[in-house]
Amino acid sequence: MSVDMSRGSHPKNSLDLLRLVAATLVLYSHQHVLTGLAEPSFFGWNTFGGAGVTIFFFLSGLLVWSSWERDPDVRRFFIRRSLRIFPALWVVVLVSVFLLGPLLSNLSVPAYFSDSLSWRYLSTALLLVRNVLPGAQTSALSR
Repeated sequence: MSVDMSRGSHPKNSLDLLRLVAATLVLYSHQHVLTGLAEPSFFGWNTFGGAGVTIFFFLSGLLVWSSWERDPDVRRFFIRRSLRIFPALWVVVLVSVFLLGPLLSNLSVPAYFSDSLSWRYLSTALLLVRNVLPGAQTSALSR
């Protein structure tokens, strides 16, 4: 029985295992922050979360480079990257503004939506990054 390695199939490699390890390191790091504990260093040079993020960036670079090598046309490459990144970004921005923001804000819902920061945050969907939603920064950590 042969394995079909045509377009759309999932090759057998160790990248999924490495991504699982990286995600576990990031989750381990986050539990320290959420419980207010100091995070131990990872082999004395980084935090566990930092090591996990570094692994993710390295793997992403490998995967993006292999995508470029398969088809080095700039226009098609940009379109493929955009279609992979922007829909998820748009969903995250919309969920952040219209669901998480009002839920985590220490402002009332009308006050949250009347604040211009709520609406300016939508520009993050166009890569004009905003890091603040009104009333949501400190209320999430104090609950």
